[in-house]
Amino acid sequence: GMDESALEAVELPDELIGKGGNDLFVYELPPMTLRRGDRAMVPILRTSIPYRDVYSWDIKLTHAESYAAISADANSPLKLNEAKVWRQVELINNTDIPWTTGAAMIVDGMQPLAQELLTYTSPGGICRVPVTVSVDLRGKVGDTEVNREFNALKWRGHDFARVHGNIEVELANNKSVPVSVEVRLQFGGKATQASHAGKIALEAYRAEDWHNHQGNPINNSSEVRWMETIAPGMCFKPTVNYDFYLQH
Repeated sequence: GMDESALEAVELPDELIGKGGNDLFVYELPPMTLRRGDRAMVPILRTSIPYRDVYSWDIKLTHAESYAAISADANSPLKLNEAKVWRQVELINNTDIPWTTGAAMIVDGMQPLAQELLTYTSPGGICRVPVTVSVDLRGKVGDTEVNREFNALKWRGHDFARVHGNIEVELANNKSVPVSVEVRLQFGGKATQASHAGKIALEAYRAEDWHNHQGNPINNSSEVRWMETIAPGMCFKPTVNYDFYLQH
């Protein structure tokens, strides 16, 4: 082991004494004395911060890379019950020290709403804490093939058809107040157009986007994001056009 003189010679980096800006951060507390068997609860920070409610909906659709139709239950009305729109509390760290990862309890007056994880948030940063699944926001998704162009592409000695399709998203606000929503749609194929100022991001092929995948990395994976405020009683109905290649 190290003797005390050796320990005194150790220089700790700033981030270990509450002065750094790295993800590793230790809060500085004043000296205190605890007798054996004592316990202490020490407040570290108390502050009022800005927050807003954000409702988020993540949609993942899979397409078929073969001519076999996907299973009949894919269009079951039960999918409506699987459209989970999460209410999240968005918090802004307006203090001059970071919030480290830890448990967060959200209460409305004396009513507990959720216990979740507060993730590391640097000063000036924004974090989100999930609260619960909203029962007043109902969503559904329709995915329709529009047409197929045969012999659209030849690749590695194989002929490919280009499949054109259309996705229709509906999100109804049954609350009595307007809500801010963030919808994220992921699917196999190349998004070519998105309504309502949807932001399209194209990524490389992902096998999990496909039924019966054959491992053809020729197709993209697409993500479309919308940020929208839905008025009470109204329905947000964005659409996406896409295409993907299907081997003959």
